[in-house]
Parts: sequence; structure tokens; C-alpha cells
Amino acid sequence: MRQSKQVLDISILPNNAQQEIFDFFQFLKQRYKIKEEKNKISKYKFLDNPLKVNSIIIPSREEIHER
Repeated sequence: MRQSKQVLDISILPNNAQQEIFDFFQFLKQRYKIKEEKNKISKYKFLDNPLKVNSIIIPSREEIHER
């Protein structure tokens, strides 16, 4: 589920809490980036092994447009 970008004002927190939030955010970015890359690889894995066919029959123009 994707949501619109939100801005959080962490300036009201003490510096150590801000650092914790930043570190946790970096951790989440790294964690979910790996999963997204794996999904991209699996989605397009079929491109590495194209289908092979013995022959292709190309219909004539008349065959394509006949009713």
C-alpha cells in the first residue's frame, strides 16, 4: 500500500531521539530496498531465457482481414 509523502517535524525532539529516528529510517530503507530489488529480478527473470519457437506462420493480409 503506497501513501502520499508525509513530512515529520522531528526538530521538537532531543538530538539523541532525532538520531535514533534517522538510524531507524536508514535501516528500514535498506531492509525494504533489498526486497524491492528481489521482486524486480523475479518479475523480469523470463527475459534472461527467451522462448524458442521452431517456426512462425505469418498469415497473409487476406487471411488477417477475412470475416
